[in-house]
Amino acid sequence: MELHEGGDTYGLFLAKILPRIVGKCIWTSTSSKKQVSQFCTKSDEAFGLLLLENFYARWTWMWENGVLKDKNREAPLALYTNCGDTKGTGGSSNRKLEGWSRQGYERFNVLHGLVAQDRAKQSRVAFEEQIRVDMEHELASKRIKKIQQMEVTHVGSYPAHDFEDVIEGGIGLAVPDVQVSTGEHNDGQGSSNKNSRDDHGSSSSESADDDEGGSDDDIGDEVGDDEE
Repeated sequence: MELHEGGDTYGLFLAKILPRIVGKCIWTSTSSKKQVSQFCTKSDEAFGLLLLENFYARWTWMWENGVLKDKNREAPLALYTNCGDTKGTGGSSNRKLEGWSRQGYERFNVLHGLVAQDRAKQSRVAFEEQIRVDMEHELASKRIKKIQQMEVTHVGSYPAHDFEDVIEGGIGLAVPDVQVSTGEHNDGQGSSNKNSRDDHGSSSSESADDDEGGSDDDIGDEVGDDEE
């Protein structure tokens, strides 16, 4: 059984099946920085092979017949799980999700040994490094595409602007027309107020003098009357 020596086929298996085993987040954040054997165990890889082998005939039939649901009884049964159908051969029980059959456990042990042998080969290192580089390029391409989409969305959300309404007071804001008083006008008001105060003061003084003069005449008449 060829593993990494199968070339692109095994590389496709690693890129499509292993992320479902180790977790998509871990695969996305690590596969471009480390080789597969540095963050995926031999058990992870062996279990991925077991899943592919177990459901290969069923998945192939579903794809060819355009069936998206896994509950179709016309589809071939899995090898080591019976998908809840007691008519299958090699199934574990008559209940769905009941586990793997004994043949499934034995096959897993065989696949685990094959993965260990495959990882010990010198050519496996170069194979995994090429996968890491491919994932690095794929991740960079996705980032560039995402940035371009964000730029298109950002530019399209604002209308074109010809800057015709930009004036001295700011964009779209007119400078208020404020009447500023000059110094001459203020001086005129000050002089007018001063003259009014002076006129009022003169009138008050004249009134006071008239009152005082009347009082003197009255006093003089009283004194003359006394002498006679």
